[in-house]
Amino acid sequence: MARTCSSCGTGIGPRGKTGRCRPCHTAWLLTDPEMVAKRAEARLAFNTARRMDRPHCAECGIEVGLKSKWCRPCARSKFGRDPEVRSRAAATLAEKHRTDPAFHEQHRARVQAAMDRCKQDPAFSAQRREHGRRYGKHNIELTRSPESRAKAGKTNSARRLAHIPPGYRAYYRELIKKKLPATERARLAIERYHLDRAHALAAQAAVFLQRTSSVYRCDEGGQPCKTGKFWRRGTATMTDADLVQRAIGLGWDPDAWRRVPGTSSPHASPSSTNRRASAPEIRA
Repeated sequence: MARTCSSCGTGIGPRGKTGRCRPCHTAWLLTDPEMVAKRAEARLAFNTARRMDRPHCAECGIEVGLKSKWCRPCARSKFGRDPEVRSRAAATLAEKHRTDPAFHEQHRARVQAAMDRCKQDPAFSAQRREHGRRYGKHNIELTRSPESRAKAGKTNSARRLAHIPPGYRAYYRELIKKKLPATERARLAIERYHLDRAHALAAQAAVFLQRTSSVYRCDEGGQPCKTGKFWRRGTATMTDADLVQRAIGLGWDPDAWRRVPGTSSPHASPSSTNRRASAPEIRA
């Protein structure tokens, strides 16, 4: 016996379980109150589980893409305030102006067009003057306060000296008195930074080796000297690099601190007044 739809009476297949044709069944799903409530509940449960799996912005907490840490506004705000990012952006823009004459001319044309508009459009000029009267004095007073100047100085230094380690910027400024070029000052500061890191690493290696033997600072002839540039271990006189390699060969791991949660680098930049890493005590 042929089956018919219970709603419209058209013929349906023998395998249908709902007793309705496809159009009538779709209309029933969309209009029946009980089915509408069930579908809404299932949709809410599915979307809730999916939202819980999605990452959220670390700043404002809204949902972001699967590979993102911040939403777009927070990312722009975060990286826009980063001195290193701003320094790289400024260097890139300056290089673009220097190497691309077409880009430079387009920029000049835009600036000139804005200036011409100020001269030709009285309403625009009046608006600029009104903004100046309303906000200019207040902004000038804010920017000229001692606190604002100090904050601006720190920000400018962090941006312009982003290529210099923070603990060595005072040393970089001291080199200005010697009237050295900026590139030479940067080279000396970075060399001092790497030298101090090597001293600090060697001092840690010495502490490790002191568990089994006598290790202390010495001069080139092997005589004990707290400010010496060499190390004495047993009867051997070593440099910083040799001492580190010997400690690594005996099982010391200089990167073990990286695997301990909540620890910071033991090679943090020292202050300008204490750049040399403290050496272990000399053992007799």
